[in-house]
Amino acid sequence: MARTVEELLAEAAIKDVHIRYCRANDRRDEELMRACFHPDAGVEAFLALGRQILAMFTVTWRTPSQRKMERGETWGRLIHFPSTIGDRLGVL
Repeated sequence: MARTVEELLAEAAIKDVHIRYCRANDRRDEELMRACFHPDAGVEAFLALGRQILAMFTVTWRTPSQRKMERGETWGRLIHFPSTIGDRLGVL
């Protein structure tokens, strides 16, 4: 099925946001994370929860992996190293 230029541009924009979201999580960059959402979105509770969860980990690593967009879904791989494991692996 042929896709329109608008569909291709929309898909590229969604993939760009997904990559920025992964980068924001891995770098714990709240400003970059806020930029992934609509300006009117209420993301403060989401960011607060993220701070609590990410505080348990020394390293997080997200790798976007799905190359085909279906039903607005994107997929990726997520690896977390808990603080105690990160210490033992020498990643601190």
